[in-house]
Order: sequence, then C-alpha cells, then structure tokens
Amino acid sequence: MSIYRPGAIVWRETMTTSLERTTAFYTDLFDWKTKDVDMGPMGVYRLFQVGEKNVAGAMELGADMKGVPSSWVQYISVPDVDAAATRVAANGGVVLFGPRDIPNVGRFVMITDPQGAAVALYKDIKGDTAPARPPAGGTFCWDSLNTTDKAEACAFYAAVVGYKIGDFHGRVTLEMDGPVGGVADVGQTPTGVPPHWLSYVLVKDLAESRERAQSLGAELMMGEFTVPETGKVSVIQDPAGAHLALFEAFPRR
Repeated sequence: MSIYRPGAIVWRETMTTSLERTTAFYTDLFDWKTKDVDMGPMGVYRLFQVGEKNVAGAMELGADMKGVPSSWVQYISVPDVDAAATRVAANGGVVLFGPRDIPNVGRFVMITDPQGAAVALYKDIKGDTAPARPPAGGTFCWDSLNTTDKAEACAFYAAVVGYKIGDFHGRVTLEMDGPVGGVADVGQTPTGVPPHWLSYVLVKDLAESRERAQSLGAELMMGEFTVPETGKVSVIQDPAGAHLALFEAFPRR
C-alpha cells in the first residue's frame, strides 16, 4: 500500500545551465554520489545520492529555456495534482506548465505563487518516502519560502495545499502534521533576489562547509545567521547560479 504525506516537500532538484559544473560542485562539497537516468528526448536526469539513498536530482536546462537561470526546485506532495492546479489559478497563482506525467514516476505541475515564487506540486505513483529522523549529514533538512507578502502567501498555500499556519520562536511556519517549512520576508535575503523557495542541507561544520563551497567557486550570499534554539545558516550561490542554504544544527540538550 502506498503511503502519502500531503504537504510534505518530498523532492528537490536543480535545473542548471551546466550539469557537469553543478555535479562537480555538489559531489565535492557534500560527497554526493551520482546515478544517471535516461529520460529519452528530455536528456539525462542525474540523481544525487548519500549512500544508497536518492536525495536530489539535477537536469540541464534545454535550448528552449535559454536565459532561464539555474535554480533549485522543491516538490510538494498533493493528493490530486490536477485539482491542486485548479486551486492555484483560483487563488492568484500561475500554472507555468503541466499538469504533466513523468512516465513510471508520477505527475506534477509547476507553478508560481501570487508573489512569484516557483514550486512544483507532485504525486508519486509509488507514494512518498518517509524522511530519515534525524536527517543525515549531506541531506535536506528544511525549506523556507522567502516572500514579499507573508499573509497573502500563507493564505495561498493554505488554500492550494491545505497548510495550517504556525509559529516557531516568532517565525511563521507552514504546517501539516508538524512544521513543513518556514516563511520569511524576502528582505531578509540578499538585495535584488525575488521571492523564492530555499532548501537547506545539513552540514557538520558550517564554517568549514562555507569555506569549502567558496573554494569550489560558490558565491557567499549570506555569511551566517542564527535560528533561535535550532542552528545556524549560511546561504550560497553555486557556480551555476542556484541558491542553497547550509545548516549546522545546535547540539541537542
């Protein structure tokens, strides 16, 4: 029996202007391994792995997407992709493409919310894999929506996905049987960055990982900030131009 976790962010992938450059960076930074899947006319889909576990994917932007910047995309589990897509349009969002089937994998639709942040709504034909608890080093541990209008964004995702709105030490959270992600003002991110979703990867030593990322060609977007009673974060832009957060958790008491 397939088990689903509606509202959970169940996959992340980077759409990149250079698959090889992106691969070299992340395999060196996180010691990720790779496995390629032939997607036919769509080209190669590269899986990033920690041990035997798939943790993310990567695909090179096609010639028809010239000018589109590299980015990380988050996939939110929904029970019915087509119904969710209808709610997107009814609540001020935009359907970019889809709903569309990924053969033998699932169905998805790519959207932007009313503020312009892009995200995918997704249903896997095999169900959703439960996350490791606690997460292992080099795996994704959190996501945040950085937006220009927290109230409107929260209302949108509540209507489309079914999130409830919570609070964690004064920070707004999206919740579905527990916190799924945070919501912050886009003004807290580097100047000029539009509304976006941002994924976090757990690292053992933030300073060391940050310095290593820079030595591998990343640009430091935010040096370090603290999440009360949780950990500390830095935001980088990888050599292909996609943004990602590095997160070091505080020791458990």
